[in-house]
Amino acid sequence: MTVSTSAVFKEWFLPPIMWWFMSPGFAFAMGLALWPINAPVAYTGGVLIGVLVIVLLAMWAPRNELTDGVLRVGPARIETKWLGNAEELSGAKLRAALGPDLDLRTWVNVRPWMKRAVIIENIDPKDPAPAWIIATRRPAELLHALKNH
Repeated sequence: MTVSTSAVFKEWFLPPIMWWFMSPGFAFAMGLALWPINAPVAYTGGVLIGVLVIVLLAMWAPRNELTDGVLRVGPARIETKWLGNAEELSGAKLRAALGPDLDLRTWVNVRPWMKRAVIIENIDPKDPAPAWIIATRRPAELLHALKNH
């Protein structure tokens, strides 16, 4: 029997381009703050903070992946056998799901730059989270992959 390790669905949602412009802004601000010490320290500090912002934006960008019956979202994972009904969320439905309708036990992985998500029922009796809300740029594809996996 051959075990497949190919991903049915894979997504890495990096921030939009405007977020990356924070890096030079922070670098410039750090350089200005360190300028009174001396120029080499200011340049070094500016470059370091600029690189750090870029690295952190890339590291903190979650990945969604559905492979071999396991859904991985950021640091969490769940077997697809424990996933129930799923629905796409956007606009007012997403705001309601993350606001007044949110059960505080729900596992949530969203980012401010993401405008769409899916909510998936968690039917694992041992898991206290009743559902997962997952940000995605391709909700229809994720729902299709979950349904057919």
